[in-house]
Amino acid sequence: SVPTFTVVPEAPRSPSPLMVVDEEDEPTEGVPIEQYRAWLDEDSNLDPSPLPDLDSESCFPAREEEEEEEERWLDALEKGELDDNGELKKEVDESLLTARQKALLHKQQSQPLLELPMGYKTKEMTEEMLVKREERARKRRLQAAKKAEENKNQTIERLTKTNKAKVKTLRERKAKQAPCPVVHYCNATDRITVSFPAGMALPLLPAPAPAAPLPVLCGVSGCANRKRYRCARTGLPLCSLACY
Repeated sequence: SVPTFTVVPEAPRSPSPLMVVDEEDEPTEGVPIEQYRAWLDEDSNLDPSPLPDLDSESCFPAREEEEEEEERWLDALEKGELDDNGELKKEVDESLLTARQKALLHKQQSQPLLELPMGYKTKEMTEEMLVKREERARKRRLQAAKKAEENKNQTIERLTKTNKAKVKTLRERKAKQAPCPVVHYCNATDRITVSFPAGMALPLLPAPAPAAPLPVLCGVSGCANRKRYRCARTGLPLCSLACY
């Protein structure tokens, strides 16, 4: 069945600026409806254009590269060729490496490396050498003890010499000082003395000791006892309460 079109004339419109119009395919106003029908018949009889063949490598390149890298990693794991971090070993330009680095890279040494001797050689000691060593050790011990004794004596002498020099200086200083007159006062339990240097006059004139006062007797007539009290009212000396 052929579809039917109804052409309705309408006023011409200005095309939209966003619309792309192909001038060659745009129908003109003078094309009849039969021509449109012929064009539709031709389009319906054409075979659909097949899609172009797509290359699988161009569509999924990253996935195939990941699979290849994973296969290489598994092969290296089986052969034990992974590095310390568990990654594939990177290719190294051997022209930039030294001979030692190349040998380490291939885990083989082209030339044996020289090994320096470690430590000192063990010397065989004879009996005579042992005796000499013991003699030298004994001499060193004696010298060390002698040196320590000398240091000790020097220290003692230095300290003693300093003390002797101080004592001598003090004695000389005292000997140079002229003796001056000194008054010596002594207050002891059995005596009290004051000493003056010889030839020096006493600053105090000697005076006779005052006479002891006569004892006061009781004021009551006929009582020969010594006075012990004095009456507050009369002022008479009294000896006891009986005389009071």
